[in-house]
Amino acid sequence: MPDGSQAVPIPLLTLTLIPIFSDLNLSSMNITPSNTRSRLAQIEKAIARLEAQLAALRAERDQIRGSLCYPILTLPTEITIEIFMCYAVFHGIGIPLLLASVCRLWRAIAFSAGELWATIFFRAGDFWRMRDVKKLIQFHLAHAGMVPLDLLISFPHAPEVRNPVLSALAQHALQWRSLDLILHTPSFIDGLKRALPSLTKLEIRVDQRAEGGPPITAFARTPLLREVSIRELSLDEIILPWMQLTKLELRNQTFDECLQILAETPGLQWLYLSPTLPDEAMHGRRGCTLPHLHTLILFDPHCWLVECLILPRLERLELWSPASDGAFVMERLVRCWGCTVRTLRLSFTKNMELRFYTAAFPGIRNLTLYEPLLSADELWEFFTGLAGNPTSLRLLSSLALEDCSVLLDIYAVASLLGSRCDGNDGVTPIMSFSTSFKYGQFSSDEEIGDIIQHLRNLQRNGLKVNISRAPRYPGSHLDARMVAELASV
Repeated sequence: MPDGSQAVPIPLLTLTLIPIFSDLNLSSMNITPSNTRSRLAQIEKAIARLEAQLAALRAERDQIRGSLCYPILTLPTEITIEIFMCYAVFHGIGIPLLLASVCRLWRAIAFSAGELWATIFFRAGDFWRMRDVKKLIQFHLAHAGMVPLDLLISFPHAPEVRNPVLSALAQHALQWRSLDLILHTPSFIDGLKRALPSLTKLEIRVDQRAEGGPPITAFARTPLLREVSIRELSLDEIILPWMQLTKLELRNQTFDECLQILAETPGLQWLYLSPTLPDEAMHGRRGCTLPHLHTLILFDPHCWLVECLILPRLERLELWSPASDGAFVMERLVRCWGCTVRTLRLSFTKNMELRFYTAAFPGIRNLTLYEPLLSADELWEFFTGLAGNPTSLRLLSSLALEDCSVLLDIYAVASLLGSRCDGNDGVTPIMSFSTSFKYGQFSSDEEIGDIIQHLRNLQRNGLKVNISRAPRYPGSHLDARMVAELASV
């Protein structure tokens, strides 16, 4: 087809036309009531057969017309379900019902997909906005069947609203796979007394800590629990099977509270730390060894808390808003631990911090700069410095800049890629270079288009690089401008 769309095959129908009067000589025919009735029956059968064929053709015609008007209706069912899932997760409960009300096809798809109903997302405001929350949840649970449940719930303060919902969900506790809870106080889930044998992921946030109150015990019997994220809570405020965890997020705990928890989690492989600032010096704290940890994400600009850790297998390090002195701390610690950091991700980093960290970790293979706080001149200096000094980051094979707010100097980029394409003098070739720009930062695509065109010209002149464009909107958020641009494509 001219527009590149997929043609819809139309089966050929063989129509058998039954002669009605063409072979009938009425003048010579012995007309009797029985002959007339027999012929009438033949005609009725022929009409019924033709009408059935016409109905089939009309139905196929309407289907083809619909596919031309609404191409989304021609998507395979499994892809439509994936789209529904992405939409439902971010827009709360009741979305499957909304999708099912659009058309007959979507209704059939929605009610056939148990996983669509198995994600239950409730904000605190939904409890007051909807007339009967418990019935809506029961409707979701009934259509989810035995599919594992993913729950994201922010409970309101009023127990008369909260408790019936918790009771309905608790009836299906055996199916809970992941749970994301926002509680006003820890006592909000005191009524949950059931074992959770299928729970693998838990995220819990408490608005008000209960000083001196009893700990949360609802998640003590979770044999499959591996991933946990807790905000504010300390070791004394929640009981978990710490020994079996492999992935942990700690947010807004003090340094001492973090260390107390980490002492109970020797099996961690992935750790996210965002502690509160210490009230006193960290000297004299007892060290905590995490022998299996390979990934550390740290919101601690000066890396003070890490001085109390021993991470012999650390490979991936991610730092948010790093400070210059943190580079010296990490360099010293990594040398003491005897590990090799291969992947470094710096978020909101400035020029001086970038210099210090790349000098501290010359053996990294993957470097990512997220929203770098660098000017165009500083970026140019960074690229040309790598190009002019082959021994700088000589093992680097992947470089990524995410959400840049300045345009790149294409000749500096080409110089870097050209100097690292052949692996001369033991320098690893850069196999992957990616850049994304902050949406709305530039008035049009012309500037970015110029960069791509310059790269293509350099490619034709011998630069060994493959050029591809990433998705235009890689994030999950769409604003009105994005929608307008997508509609115009």
